[in-house]
Amino acid sequence: MANYATETNMETLCPQIMEGGIADFEDQLTEASRRVDRDLLEWYRRESERRGVDSEDYPFDRDLVDDDDVTVLCAMKGIELAAEVLTSHDPDGDVWSQIRDHYADEYAKELKQILLVGVEYDWDESGTVESDELPVRRRRRLKRA
Repeated sequence: MANYATETNMETLCPQIMEGGIADFEDQLTEASRRVDRDLLEWYRRESERRGVDSEDYPFDRDLVDDDDVTVLCAMKGIELAAEVLTSHDPDGDVWSQIRDHYADEYAKELKQILLVGVEYDWDESGTVESDELPVRRRRRLKRA
């Protein structure tokens, strides 16, 4: 399975990540994609129920997610994981720990938005996300006393 993000996505968000001495970020991106999948399960279960799909019979499939919806999320987690490694290898790891903490916070904010809004998911496995498969914006109901 391909990762949701690339090293280029990470570098776009955090150019200094390339200066840390890690040759490539495939391990971090693979772990980041795995964690994104795990975090998307909350949305998937809720959305499956709303659509009348049994999430046990039709488990979450990463290949049905529109990567564009989670690329930045995955890149943030990749940066966080890379900075964690760099913190442990650098005696002056304060900068890397600040970067790690910043991207952990940004990941949490972005994930909260994604869980609220949803992602584009090819529910019928047709190869394209049709208009009826787009995320439905949740509305809050005004309760009057």
